[in-house]
Amino acid sequence: MNSQSFKNRILRGETLVEVMVSLFVIMISGAAATMIVMTALDTTVTSERYLVAQNLAEDAAEIIKNLRDTNWLRYPLFHDECWLMLDNGNCSSPNQGQLQSGSLTEGNYSLEDLQFELHPSPLDLSNGIDSSDEDYQVTLIPQTEPSDYYRQIAVTYADTDSIEFIVTIEWLDGAKVGHFSSDTIPIENKQDQE
Repeated sequence: MNSQSFKNRILRGETLVEVMVSLFVIMISGAAATMIVMTALDTTVTSERYLVAQNLAEDAAEIIKNLRDTNWLRYPLFHDECWLMLDNGNCSSPNQGQLQSGSLTEGNYSLEDLQFELHPSPLDLSNGIDSSDEDYQVTLIPQTEPSDYYRQIAVTYADTDSIEFIVTIEWLDGAKVGHFSSDTIPIENKQDQE
């Protein structure tokens, strides 16, 4: 075997190794780029879900503020006793210093779809979404079909001066259940602070 032939074989072997290393680097780079894109898309979808959930929680707080403000106008002489009166309630002869029956009190509430009216509900989302929880399912405007989101308003404290509640939002994401729970939201019955 002459030295020239040996050199050629080594050169061909080195070229083959270089080609294989190059292909390996290209494959790893492609896989890494694909993983980055997939992670970015997943993060974007998750961020969108949390943003919608946060807006649904803020929407519930605004609806309770609107209920308070409307009742201040409906019952100007009895705004302490009637400030949390639900839309279907009547506060014609209130007991002084007490919330009237038909007012928001401790318990779970849902919002009437597309009506923005609160109503009591015996269901509880603390055990996760169940097929019987359609009472909490949210319809997003301009859609007419219920969305993947479920919203529960749990009033933890209510009296003639303030109300505190927690809004829980859950959604179906394939087989997974997403969960967003807002902190305790206080609203005061003080006209001069708003």
